[in-house]
Amino acid sequence: MFLSGLCLTVFSSISLVKSQESPNIENCGISKTSVSGNKIVGGRNAVDGEFPWQLSLQMRILPVISDFQHICGATIINRLSNITTRASYPSTHLVVPIVHEGYNPMSSLKNDIALLRTTTPFNFKDTEGFINGACLPSRDLADNVTGIGTVTGWGTTSQGGSLSAQLKAVDVPILPDAKCKEAYQDAFQDTMLCAGYEEGGKDSCQGDSGGPFVQRSANGVSTLIGIVSWGRGCAQPKYPGVYTETAHYMDWILKTIQTLGGN
Repeated sequence: MFLSGLCLTVFSSISLVKSQESPNIENCGISKTSVSGNKIVGGRNAVDGEFPWQLSLQMRILPVISDFQHICGATIINRLSNITTRASYPSTHLVVPIVHEGYNPMSSLKNDIALLRTTTPFNFKDTEGFINGACLPSRDLADNVTGIGTVTGWGTTSQGGSLSAQLKAVDVPILPDAKCKEAYQDAFQDTMLCAGYEEGGKDSCQGDSGGPFVQRSANGVSTLIGIVSWGRGCAQPKYPGVYTETAHYMDWILKTIQTLGGN
């Protein structure tokens, strides 16, 4: 089993926003490029600019003397206060994360969500589309997500394998809650969603935790419907990947943004 709690369950960036009802940035969810077709396990290499909201959270295993290493994923959702990626902004420093107050990995896997901010904002205008935020879902999308979603990350490409040097992506079908509960029993909660194939073969894995699970609309706008959370192994038959369902946490997200300085 892999758990995103190892990376503080981080999934996104936060920002000062003008309206609690409209947290999305202008032109959110738009990719510089789009590829049809198919983590990651059983996926493909992402094209440059295809997932401009994807971030890699990194740390030095040995302070000062070692290189930064990928730990888990994250998602940009706004511009003024964001999670850093060393490759893009090596001088950016993270501020203390806000972890959901109901998260307790010792008792359950529920409320696996957190917000982070940085001291330096991303400049979307000068990156030619290579940096952008994903759109947040509306509250009424909770428990109503169907179809195909795309999960991305630099995680291992097989259970217990090595991290990927290339950003990977894979499309997986979102399953009914009843199917998720059949696989995971009481561990699966109503604030989660699961996705994958009955036969396995395609899934998120270690190192993808905290990263985005998005759904692209017919007009090419991607919405953050889930956050890579946990699962039994990686890409195993009858055990789909489990994601924190973002729509269930919109009130918490907006409240936390305001707590951190929203206007």
